[in-house]
Amino acid sequence: MGDSCDTVSLPAGEYPELPSSVSGESARTFVEAFERSYARAKIEQQSEKSFGGFDGRRTEIRRQTDDGYVVSVEIRVDYAIKQSGEATRTDLGSESFDAVYYVREQFASRSAGDRAETASNRAWETVACRGE
Repeated sequence: MGDSCDTVSLPAGEYPELPSSVSGESARTFVEAFERSYARAKIEQQSEKSFGGFDGRRTEIRRQTDDGYVVSVEIRVDYAIKQSGEATRTDLGSESFDAVYYVREQFASRSAGDRAETASNRAWETVACRGE
């Protein structure tokens, strides 16, 4: 195994580091923090939206494997739609970010989408790894 690995390009943001040792609790904490950072960055990269805050979350350990954890997460983000012109009203919105993560000590992979999909039907992207 090499000293580095490749990760997918992520929207600009501050993302947590992988936990130094992986347990159910450390995997759950990492996944929730990572998805919050990801969701906020996705909203902030849209010029017409202004991040407003988080409005709920759900994180669940779905399965333990021999060397890691599969964790599902849902994060809801509130935002304001930026207005141009003379209007003084503010339109508000909310967006849900759903993903499943596979967290091991060496890397974490993310798959966006429906929590009900089976792991074999997902497109996985490596989002964090050791040795970078």
